[in-house]
Amino acid sequence: MTFKPPNLEDIEAYVREKSLTVDPEFFYNFFEAGDWHDSNGKKVKSWKQKLWTWHRANLRRGDTHKCYCGGIGVYIAGKDDTGQAIWRCIDHKPKQRPIVTKEQAGRILKMVPAGDNRSTSDKVNTQRKLLKEKSL
Repeated sequence: MTFKPPNLEDIEAYVREKSLTVDPEFFYNFFEAGDWHDSNGKKVKSWKQKLWTWHRANLRRGDTHKCYCGGIGVYIAGKDDTGQAIWRCIDHKPKQRPIVTKEQAGRILKMVPAGDNRSTSDKVNTQRKLLKEKSL
């Protein structure tokens, strides 16, 4: 049987089903970046077994947290007034904030001429060329 890497949704579903103390995104990104090899360089044979290993390690370290609903917190959703991390379970996973607001994106898009599909470096080079010609 060959190993088939899971997707993030599979990991989240398994963590939810088994109430594990593992951050599914961190787990997925860790093994995806390492081409599904463990910290010893060995190929992962069972991602579910790795999840259980991470869960036991979290329990041993006392690295368990509670969501406001009473579930196991695996995501940090921010900090409270005292600076302590606010934890959320998978069902209350914090939404990622956009890098720019819709208003900012609209203003940025208006600054780009319609039909201008050149790369940024092409535009910069064109601007430099024009400035150089004006200074001559």
